[in-house]
Amino acid sequence: MTDKRVSKRGGETKLSDKQRKFCEEYVVDYNGTKAAERAGYSPRSAKEQASVLLTKPNIQLYMQELKEKAAERLEVTVDDITEKFKEIAYSSEERTTDRIKALENIAKRLGYYESHNKQKNSGVTEDFSNFTDEELEAYMRLLRKKENKNDE
Repeated sequence: MTDKRVSKRGGETKLSDKQRKFCEEYVVDYNGTKAAERAGYSPRSAKEQASVLLTKPNIQLYMQELKEKAAERLEVTVDDITEKFKEIAYSSEERTTDRIKALENIAKRLGYYESHNKQKNSGVTEDFSNFTDEELEAYMRLLRKKENKNDE
């Protein structure tokens, strides 16, 4: 059974009930294997299923929408989170390990590690041969969204 969801980006994201459940479970704890198991995938294949699902553009798009809805519901922004990390990082009352972790989180949020990640992934290309037309369209929407964020 396929569930049609209308995206606020103007496209349509088709997901099976199991895929939708995987997305909803994944954004709870960001553990792909556990999310796949909770969504009904076999525990023996859950890790592999999660790996495959996380590469699908329509899955990524739906998870992005779930994250945005959660942020709206919680009335929290990336700036709010970064500011809290900043408070922890510069607090003399926090443990050193917590302060370091907060600084690492700030660095990630500001993209300081992106050049390192690009180097690690420089030889990797996406294999589009198994993507459906819908998945390719969702992937393109995702790329456009990332491109628009980079332009801001």
